[in-house]
Amino acid sequence: MVDKNRRIVPIGREGEACARGQNVCIGYFKDPQRTAEVIDDRGWIYSGDLAKMDAHGNLIIVGRIKDVIVRGGENISPTEIEDILYTHDKIEQVAVIGIPDDRLGEGTCACIIPKQGTPLSYEELKNFFKDKVARFKIPDRIELMQEFPTTPSGKIRKVELREMMAHKIQSEKK
Repeated sequence: MVDKNRRIVPIGREGEACARGQNVCIGYFKDPQRTAEVIDDRGWIYSGDLAKMDAHGNLIIVGRIKDVIVRGGENISPTEIEDILYTHDKIEQVAVIGIPDDRLGEGTCACIIPKQGTPLSYEELKNFFKDKVARFKIPDRIELMQEFPTTPSGKIRKVELREMMAHKIQSEKK
């Protein structure tokens, strides 16, 4: 695992997973530009996966680097917040995304599909996070939804969700 400057991070700290060896691809087919973006001159391929290594040498994938939310200079892993929210008994499905924020650059939004017939408020969720995460990781906004945009296999399309929320936030400013 390496940090954004491609320096090795200590065991237990999050960084980008990278590898090299005979089992690693030699590049993108007929695409030298993309190859240069992910494979350095020493043969290391940078996966884009946010991961950490435990004391036993096990690699634990915790998310994707492009999904990390940078809120006022602090990095927030959507997966960490989603994992906490999935323990709430009123939540059916959740996706945490970055949203535009004029002051902080990026804010956090927890898009939630609540379980059938269960009311859910921002205050309730804010209290739910007490003693579970640092305050800056508590979502800035909660958006209750009926459904999420998904791929044919059922994976949430977070890019579309971010676009939907950015458009909604922009229209609320008018």
